[in-house]
Amino acid sequence: RFMQQKKIGFLLLSLFLAWLAFMTRTVGVTLVGALAVGLLWEYRLQQIAFFKKNKFLVIGILAVITGALIIFSKPLGINHYGNVLSEHFKEAPFFKRMGWRFKEWGELFINAPSNKVIDRLAGESGRLAYEAVGFIIFCWSVYKVYFRKNNIPFFIKAYILFYCIIMFNWPFNDPRFWVPIMPIIAAVVLQALFADDNKILKAISIVFLVAYIALGAFASGYMIYTSLNKKVFARTQANGAYRNEYEIHFYGKPLSDTVTTVDKDVIGLLKRYD
Repeated sequence: RFMQQKKIGFLLLSLFLAWLAFMTRTVGVTLVGALAVGLLWEYRLQQIAFFKKNKFLVIGILAVITGALIIFSKPLGINHYGNVLSEHFKEAPFFKRMGWRFKEWGELFINAPSNKVIDRLAGESGRLAYEAVGFIIFCWSVYKVYFRKNNIPFFIKAYILFYCIIMFNWPFNDPRFWVPIMPIIAAVVLQALFADDNKILKAISIVFLVAYIALGAFASGYMIYTSLNKKVFARTQANGAYRNEYEIHFYGKPLSDTVTTVDKDVIGLLKRYD
């Protein structure tokens, strides 16, 4: 809206919302970066002209900002996050993180959790299949977003880029971390599939979409079923790791005769928060 109407109020509102996102979740910093890079790109000609006339002023401002970041790195949390990531990188080196990211994309577009499938397939075939699907979808999405003509605003492209940079350096494995950009990627995929004049591709797209929705509906139904059925919930929640504690909480005693240990701390938490 700021780019259309040139009203500073819209820009200030965007910056305020980006700040709120950052305060809510640290990864919200990607919105700040996207806004900054987007503005730099939109006004690049004016900035080049300004830089040519005021080289020393621009260099001085950049030096002050860099110095402030170094001086206030501890209160801003930069040192903390740097040390945490450094430790985690030792546990999750580059290629391991790449495998995680592509497997996560495979899970999102197959719409089935990998841990429910991989264990039922021989060797490494399940993991490799998820990673291959994720790699193909990711590369295709990058091609559609950045190398084909489209109507996606530069701000959105910058946001996706910043988010991907953070994610590919994020030393944890969980598909839910991709949720913030998935609606955008899903829109790109659907637009590309259904905008094509190829009848065979359209037919395949419809079949894929129906299967995708069916899997999602099944997963939602199963989650509701396990959530409402206490016996099943105790058996399936966290793969049954706290089955005894849940059964004691629900029924006053374990439903199995083979119980040997019970975690009293877990029972205390269930009583306090359930």
